[in-house]
Amino acid sequence: MLCAWNNVVVTRLPGYPGSYVAANVAATGVLLVMARVTGLSWQELGLARHRLRAGLGWGQPAPPWSRAATRWRSPFPVSAHCSTTPG
Repeated sequence: MLCAWNNVVVTRLPGYPGSYVAANVAATGVLLVMARVTGLSWQELGLARHRLRAGLGWGQPAPPWSRAATRWRSPFPVSAHCSTTPG
């Protein structure tokens, strides 16, 4: 699903690649609202208030990890195509 979103939907948005981040933030918001409307709690979504500090701590080192992950090339052609980022 994520592969289809990144490679089919996002690449066809007006202003791509500049609209990439805004589209992903909007999609995240829509999915979060849908999950809450269907009855999932913040805890079930992994977004409980008491876990916020720990989550931010884990999220801080993510940018170097994500840069390294985008440079990694999979030996499998399909997954390699799905791991590409714009720019």
